[in-house]
Amino acid sequence: MIRQGRSFALAAIVLCSLFASCNRGKESANSSGSPAIQTRKKPDLHPAPFVGHYQASLPAASSPGRKILLALKADSSAEMVTDYLNDKPPTMERGVWKPVTDSTVEVSLSSTNGAPANRNIITFGLSGTTLRALLNDTSLYGTEGLSLARRPLTLSKGTASSSGTLVGILWKWQELTTPVERIPVSNPDGYALQIEPEGLAKVRADCNRGSGKCDFDVSRITFGPIATTRAACPPGSLSEKYLKSLQTATVYSIDGKQLLIELKSGLMTFINGE
Repeated sequence: MIRQGRSFALAAIVLCSLFASCNRGKESANSSGSPAIQTRKKPDLHPAPFVGHYQASLPAASSPGRKILLALKADSSAEMVTDYLNDKPPTMERGVWKPVTDSTVEVSLSSTNGAPANRNIITFGLSGTTLRALLNDTSLYGTEGLSLARRPLTLSKGTASSSGTLVGILWKWQELTTPVERIPVSNPDGYALQIEPEGLAKVRADCNRGSGKCDFDVSRITFGPIATTRAACPPGSLSEKYLKSLQTATVYSIDGKQLLIELKSGLMTFINGE
């Protein structure tokens, strides 16, 4: 019995030694640089190159032409406004966008003028500053297809006054575009906006004057409460609509002598009044 017990004990010691030796062998193999199984990480896509505002001018069969504005926002939301340059309001489609590769982006539009619509998915390729639809629907965009050029952004806060910058310019309101209407401003001189480098916005709203805080960087812009005089403007005045629209500003860009301020639901167009 004693001899049998010693045999069991010896067998146990041998097994333990073999197990420990195997573990040391694995650790040694790993530390010596032997290949280990790794999960291959999918490369990150960088959406920053796509963020911006793009525009195109295309022919149209039933109108003088059409202007298309596409906004790809940093929060992954997308808006496409199509204006047929006639007396009808423009069409505003909304949805989301996502990068597919470092040079392609998918735009998925699911509502039109605020109402749910059949999903319109467009995949664009980015070349330089131009987005071009990769699969062209000739019934929508003709044989030339849809190509949109990025609108240039302005310089940063605090830059000196000059054409192409935001601050120090007297901007005159030209037009308001919303999902349901387009309102041209018959007297742009009566509706003005001037932003100072320190972030003060001075406004003229028809028969009233006022000012308020403005926060902005190279693309974003927001307005705080604007304190104005309280004169009673004549019938037909756009004073109240002008001030309320500024309160919903989100981003801006400058295209030549035009300042374009995108709203939560619409677009304000200003012209350099200097």
